[in-house]
Amino acid sequence: MRSLVCLTVLLASACETSPSAVRHQHIEAERETFVYTDPPDRLYAFASELLAEKGFEMPPGPPALNRSISSAHQKKGDGATQRFVVRLIPTAGGHLVHIIGISADKNGEVYFRSRWDELEWELIQRAEPYRATEISRTARRKADDVHRRQRRRPRL
Repeated sequence: MRSLVCLTVLLASACETSPSAVRHQHIEAERETFVYTDPPDRLYAFASELLAEKGFEMPPGPPALNRSISSAHQKKGDGATQRFVVRLIPTAGGHLVHIIGISADKNGEVYFRSRWDELEWELIQRAEPYRATEISRTARRKADDVHRRQRRRPRL
C-alpha cells in the first residue's frame, strides 16, 4: 500500500508544472488572443517605434486593415537578410496585431518565418499598459497558487 501512495505522489508531482511555466503559459495564452482597443494608426505607431528600437525601420503606415506592411530587409553577416512584418487584423472588439519575423538566405529564399511572441508582448505592455499589468498580476497569482500547492505536498 505504501508503494502505491508513493507512486501516486510521484506521478502527481511529475504532472504538475512549475510556477514559472504557469506564469508563462498564462501570458502566452493572453498574448495570442489579445484584442487591442486603440485605433489602427496608434497601434502601428507603437509597433513601428518598437521595431525601430530593434533596428528595423517601418514605412509610414498604418497598413490597410487585414493587410501586412514590411520593414526593409536588414543584411546579416552571412549575406542573409531579416525583416519584420506587422499585420493588423480587425475583430469584433478591436484589432489583433501580429509581428512576424522573416529570415531569408543570400539567395532570397525564406528559411524562417514566425510570430515574435516577445515583441508582441512588449507591444501589449506599451500600447495597453493597464491591461498588461492585469495579465501579469493574474499570471503571478496563478504561479503563486502552484507554488503553494507544491509546498503543501507531502515529503516522502
